Amino acid sequence: MNLSGQVLVVEDEPAVRSLFCRVLEGLGCGVLHASDGPGALRAFRAAGPGVVVLDLHLPGLDGLSVAGEMLRLRPRTRIIVVTGDPDGELARRAMESGASDYLGKPVDLARLRESVAVNLLIAG
Repeated sequence: MNLSGQVLVVEDEPAVRSLFCRVLEGLGCGVLHASDGPGALRAFRAAGPGVVVLDLHLPGLDGLSVAGEMLRLRPRTRIIVVTGDPDGELARRAMESGASDYLGKPVDLARLRESVAVNLLIAG
């Protein structure tokens, strides 16, 4: 598959972030990454990716706040939230705030690829 566009992966766990980036590079899109909330917003402002894969538990600024700011800056951004939150409350709140999709941890990598591919196509 060869998709155009850029994806920003925001994940504080280095091994998970690296894995997500490798998997998504296989789609043929540009992949950027950040490890915390402030870094995510810097990368987002600089590159303007169409899709963001966003962990909700981040140092510096929580994922819900990051998602809210990204959607304020670019309302058409497609945000895929990722969380290991056992009760799903954070994911529910993120979806109500405008996230495009939700993936629970541990993430099914095929599902991640599928969600990113669909959201890249929607983002144009």
